[in-house]
This record gives sequence, C-alpha cells and structure tokens, in this order.
Amino acid sequence: MGERFNQILRKFNGFMIDMMLSSKRGRRLFSSLAEPYIAGHSLEQALQNVDADSKKSRLSTIDILGEAATTIERSDEYMATYIELINLVSGYNENRPTISVKPTAICAVDKTHMHSLKETPLIDRLGQLAEHSTKRDVNLTLDMEDHNWTDVSLDAAQELWRSGYENLGIVLQSRLHRTANDIKERLKDAHYDLDKSDIRVRACIGIYDEPKDVAVTTKKAAKERLVSMVDDLFNTGVYVEIATHDHRALNRIIDEIIIRKGIPKERFEFQFLKGVHNAYSIEQRLMDSGYKVRYYMPFEINDGDGIPYLQRRLTANPGMVFSAMKNMMQRRFL
Repeated sequence: MGERFNQILRKFNGFMIDMMLSSKRGRRLFSSLAEPYIAGHSLEQALQNVDADSKKSRLSTIDILGEAATTIERSDEYMATYIELINLVSGYNENRPTISVKPTAICAVDKTHMHSLKETPLIDRLGQLAEHSTKRDVNLTLDMEDHNWTDVSLDAAQELWRSGYENLGIVLQSRLHRTANDIKERLKDAHYDLDKSDIRVRACIGIYDEPKDVAVTTKKAAKERLVSMVDDLFNTGVYVEIATHDHRALNRIIDEIIIRKGIPKERFEFQFLKGVHNAYSIEQRLMDSGYKVRYYMPFEINDGDGIPYLQRRLTANPGMVFSAMKNMMQRRFL
C-alpha cells in the first residue's frame, strides 16, 4: 500500500512540476523548491559550499549540472569547466573533493540523446579527464545515466582500467536487471593493470524511469537488490561507495554485511545527495562510528542546466507536494 501510494504521489509530483515550469511564477516556485539540492549557480558558489561542508567533517564529490549536450560547443564548455574544476580541487590538501562526470555532458549527443556524436566519443573525452585528473591527483567518477548509456559507460571505464588508471570510479544501479551480471563480468572475473581495491564503485538504486524489461519498477525491490549488490561488490575487492538515504537499507548493510563480515572502514564510504533530509538525520551516527560520509554537490554553469536533474529529484521526493503547498500558502498570505 505504501509503495503504491508513493508511486501515485510521484506521478502527481511530476504533474505539478510540469505545471510549474510552464509559467514564470511557477518557475520561481520550482527554483525555491530545488535550491536545497544544488551547491550553487557557479563554480565559485559550489566551492564555497564544499568548504562549508568540509568544516562539518563532510566529504564532497562535485558535479556540473548539465546533460544531453546537443552541440559540440556545449560539450566543449562542460569539458573546459571540468578541467578548471580539477585544477581547483587539486589545491585542497585535506578532504580533497572528488569529481563526478556525466557522460552526456562531456559528449555531444544525437537527437535521441542515446548516442554520442562521432566527433566526441566517450572514451576519448573521459580519457582526457582521467589523464588530467591523474596528473593532479584527483579522483574521478563517471556518473551513470539511463540504461541506454550503461554499456558505453562501462566499456569506457574498463578500457581506462586496462590502461592502469587508478583514479576512475563508476556507478552501478541496483534497479537494473543486468547489474549482478555486470559485477561478475566487469569486476569479479575481469583482470586489469591495477589492484581491484583501487577501483571505486558507487552503489545506488538509480532514479531514471526505466522500462520493466530493463529494471524493477518499485523502490522496495530496488532497495532489496541494493543490499545484496553491496555484498557482491565487497566480494570483488573493490572500494564501495554506498549511496542510499534509506535508513532501513543502511542499517541492514551495516549490521548484516559490514559488521558481521568485519569489513574494514578503509574499504567503503557512505554517499548522500545534498538536500535530502534522511541523509542529515543519520550522518552524525555514521561519523561517530568512524565512517566516511560524502555528499554529492552539483552546480549549474548555465541557467536551467539543472532542470532535468532537479525534476528527477523533486519527482522522486514524496514530500515535495506538501513543501510546494506550504510555499504557495506562505507566498499568498505572508
């Protein structure tokens, strides 16, 4: 019943967001609701927020909000900003942030948004960033987008691992039916010119709306898969980045896997999204246990670049409707 209600609420959230984005006043409301989820509207603002979080013992991974770059010029702009970001982050001596990279930001894509243009193949673009970040001693993570980009993303990562790049991490999504096989073929049974412990894998549920033949469609099933997925990843020897806000799933991972199997703290960390209340309500307990906690800190360089990301975040947040109603009432009567 709870899952069904949340599905209905998420659809209603999506309807409300579409309505908001159709008017100037609605876009202002959308911006106010979305603000907690982003680290800023410029590189400078993002780094200020990263510095503030660092003082609270929070680690960060920084990303540029932009996807589905439809021109080579736009993808070049994102590439240049990632290079600049790597240069700035390399100056951090303590709590150095990592960088997360979206495939369809650094690649120009075709009209379907499912393939990169031949002028900007992912392996070339990612290779340039991996090379530059290696020289600057900065860790890089290739974000995972929808299932159309899974193969090309994992293929690119594998090619760079075979070339010995130790600073590159990937993301795997528990909701995809293929993930267990990817763990086996691309991690457990694969051989690279680096130690498996140098490979970082962010384990998350995944937020993209996928067809039933590709992924499970309920959060409950995806959360169940996440627990077993984390266990499988530990068994491969990689460094695991546990990315979920669900307290029940977190408690199971800690009690049934980390504590029961005696997984050293050096082999994992917990990752959360900026702006999600469930993260802030549990982070101190994790930190008090000596666990690393890292936040995803995305920022915009162009107005509106973050809309697709923020739409997914707000649609997935069942409480968004009530926040919107409260906000509208305050605007009307205060």
